[in-house]
Parts: sequence; structure tokens; C-alpha cells
Amino acid sequence: MQQKGMNMTEQTSGATRRHNYIKTKEVIYKTMMKMLREDTYENLTVRNIAETAGISIGTFYHYFNGKDELLSYYLRKVFDIDTVREEVAADGDIKAELLRVYEIYLGYFKEAGVEYISNFYNSRNQYLNTRRRIGQADVIQDQAAALVMELLIAAQYNGYIPLDTDVEDTTNDLCVITKGVVMDWCLNQGNTDIIAYIRKMIGIYIDSLLTPAYHQRFSKRSSLLDGQER
Repeated sequence: MQQKGMNMTEQTSGATRRHNYIKTKEVIYKTMMKMLREDTYENLTVRNIAETAGISIGTFYHYFNGKDELLSYYLRKVFDIDTVREEVAADGDIKAELLRVYEIYLGYFKEAGVEYISNFYNSRNQYLNTRRRIGQADVIQDQAAALVMELLIAAQYNGYIPLDTDVEDTTNDLCVITKGVVMDWCLNQGNTDIIAYIRKMIGIYIDSLLTPAYHQRFSKRSSLLDGQER
């Protein structure tokens, strides 16, 4: 069905532009990934990425703000907040839901590989600064944060965490915990069980927030989750 005020030619033109936009982003991303197999991240610059991709520097900046944002492109692509929301649904069990969010989240990191993530996780990458970016869903960490905040607010409404819990501060705490677990994984060249460790650390933190109302409803399930974390 045609949109009001838009003819078929305009719709086709718009679809073509979107296709070309996505295609060019993919070309830039794949160029950087190929270059990373041959050189270090520190030696990559916007200039040499653009030259290798056969585009101008101005075109690069039309699609990405810099190489750190480009590095996060894979993670943004694979994390679909609506899909994850459906997958983690657990009848309002905030602990089960949050553990599943972070399992999925760090599962993408495992797929990307420790070398890739080690380049992404560095102190100069402000896309990891969730104190500055919570609420902006343009990188995976923020998409995860947006979903976590949504789940925490629902848990407050249901009485499963205290009403005076600062949801933004709690979300940031969880992001900081996650960054620590990922950094430890990177420092150990991927030789730690990143999923088991995030379940343990997030579980400990969330347990400190849960109310009697939560335990009354989910005590049996919570005991099972505790067993999985050990």
C-alpha cells in the first residue's frame, strides 16, 4: 500500500538510498576488519581506512564518527532490543531476565572474539562511557542499558525491587560490572568462562536489591538460578 503523498517512484528511490547506505557501511566495516587481520588497531586511522575502502574521508564521517564507532558497528548490528526483550521474558522475574540479558550480550562478545573485543575495550573509547551515554540507544552497551532500565522499572512497579532504587544508577552499576568482567576476559586472552562469571557477578548484585515480595513469588526459581551461577 502506497504511503499518502508518496508515489511509487519516490518509494523505490527511498528504498534504493537505504540499501546503498547500508551497503556502504558494510564496505567500510569489512575493510577495517580485513585491515585488523594485518595490522594493529592503533595503526589504523580514518584516513587509511577510507583510502583502502575507496572512499573519501568526508564520506567516512558521513557514516561513522570515528574508528571507535566503526569498531562497535558489529555489536550494534547483532543486538536487536525487541528480539532480546522477547527472549528474556520470564513472567516478571527480574533476576532471571537480567541474567539472560547479559548472557545474550556477552554471547555476542564471544562470537566476535577476544582480539576484536580487546580493541573495542580500551580507555580511550568513549562509546563505553555509560555514565555519559545511558539512555542513548546508538551502541550496544546503551541498547542493553535501555532494556535493563526498562526491566528494572517494571520490577519496581511489581514491588520486586525497592521503589527508592535509582534505576539509572543501578543500570550504570551493572554496566560497570560487565565492563570489568569483559576486561578480565580480554586480559586472560579469552581463557575465562565469561558467561559463568557475568552470571555470578550480576546475580550477587541483583540479590542485594530483591524484596520479600520477589522471594515470595520466585523463591523456587531463584534457588535454581543460584545453583546455575556457582
